[in-house]
Amino acid sequence: MDSGELKANLRFLPWQNQCTFMFPIYYKNNVFELDDQINISVLSYETINEFMGYISDKINKLIHTNMGKENGNHVVDLKVLFKNRSKLVSTCNTVKHLESLKHLTFSILGIDFPVLINAPLIQGMKLPEIIFHGHSVSAINFKFTFVDNDLSSFTWYKSKDKIEWEQVGRQFNYLVKKTDADHYLKLECLPINSQHTGEVFSVISQNVVCAIPQLPVCPFEDRQKHITGYTQNPNFRVVCYNTLSCRYTGTQFTYCDKQHLSVDYRKQLIMKELTGYKADIICLQEVDNKVFSFYFRDEFKKLNYAAIYNKKGNVIPEGLATIFNTKRFSFFGQGHIVFNMEVKKNPCLRNVLRIIKKDQDLEETFMKQATSLQFCKLKNQCLNEITIVANTHLYYHPDASNVRLIQTVLCLDYLKNICSKEIKHNPNYNVGLIFCGDFNSTPDSEVYKFLVNGTIQYENAGYATTLFHPFSFKSACGTPQYTNYTKEFKACLDYIFVETKMSVVDYVPFPSEDILKKDEGLPSAVFPSDHLPLIADVKY
Repeated sequence: MDSGELKANLRFLPWQNQCTFMFPIYYKNNVFELDDQINISVLSYETINEFMGYISDKINKLIHTNMGKENGNHVVDLKVLFKNRSKLVSTCNTVKHLESLKHLTFSILGIDFPVLINAPLIQGMKLPEIIFHGHSVSAINFKFTFVDNDLSSFTWYKSKDKIEWEQVGRQFNYLVKKTDADHYLKLECLPINSQHTGEVFSVISQNVVCAIPQLPVCPFEDRQKHITGYTQNPNFRVVCYNTLSCRYTGTQFTYCDKQHLSVDYRKQLIMKELTGYKADIICLQEVDNKVFSFYFRDEFKKLNYAAIYNKKGNVIPEGLATIFNTKRFSFFGQGHIVFNMEVKKNPCLRNVLRIIKKDQDLEETFMKQATSLQFCKLKNQCLNEITIVANTHLYYHPDASNVRLIQTVLCLDYLKNICSKEIKHNPNYNVGLIFCGDFNSTPDSEVYKFLVNGTIQYENAGYATTLFHPFSFKSACGTPQYTNYTKEFKACLDYIFVETKMSVVDYVPFPSEDILKKDEGLPSAVFPSDHLPLIADVKY
């Protein structure tokens, strides 16, 4: 190995109070030989002396393995050193001290390595399993550290044999051309930040580029026949729909063809379905960030809708979207809270915090979730009506009904404060709340009973109390047999809850089970999600 290529990488991970140290080692003498990539993790507050000891232990273990059991007790003096501008670094300092040194070198067995601090690193990325021409493609599961995407380079290639490659693009997103059909795609990324350039990472598509299947006639078109047109005042139409994030389509839906499971296919089917319902308000869950940013937002804008979007927990690249008809409503406010963050700082949620503190397991599970609540304030442009539209997706685990109940309590305690302010400031308006979402709760659950009854007795871990909320809710679409239908699980989980001050004028009937089970379960070529949308017309 050329000594000029040798370098060590020290990366500090402040969110873990930890750092990683990586370097290649190639050394040979009459007794042992080393040829390996060394990777060590250490806590930032440990001393450099302890850090050097970990390095020595790791290398000596490799040497013992190479030398065999008969020499297993032999310890080699590796001469591990850290220097800055050729001066030895004090081993009494913490490892964190090394981050501030600009000319750091590492020496072992007489070999010197320049140390790069926080150099960019790509830990992994993939390309979608199915890639259609005529659609944009980008890396998925893109995991990186200290990478500046704006400075980094992304280069796309195509090949029919994975041997000879032709460059076709130079950006993060690549619009796949028709001439790319029957070719594999390769993405090479050179990670860069303001200080360093990292090592190239490349990934090749599993399958060749193909044409997107033609959209078929779908059962939801029968549901759309129930719609005679856009509503007129005082009526307005609400849709609630879990659209199935591509994050969760990896291995679960084996009965669905992979082309039909592709987000580029499903997003068009979802758009075709939603636009046919001619809704005034649409609440979506599990909306992929990229799909919203590069498709839904623009497509709905063309149809005179505006939209708000929030990532789950502010970080997970799927989340909540609320979309509304700008010809019917004026938008005058929005909000988004992450439960595990808001409960610690909002005085309105003291009761929730007190309840979860009573049970360590409940508190631990509750605080680990990235569950969110999104809301927006809409004013009818012709009538004295203000509607608070809330949208959520509660924790999914089947054994976490108590967590979902407390999440619901949090939502309603928070929304009570929002609604009270609007009622106070707008005495001449009808102010109402519509609460939509995937509640992951069946009609016989405590969550549903609490929402529609306004109160419930809560008992957990020896603690008992009565929970209540001030709203009078009803489910606009009742309790259909199924809103989620897969091969393994079938139930009613999704709802549009409206206050009883509103009347439900009509709702769109659901498909029969004979239709749903035709392809074993959802999604399928004709159903883009594992959930069904709920559609209801309401009025004050």
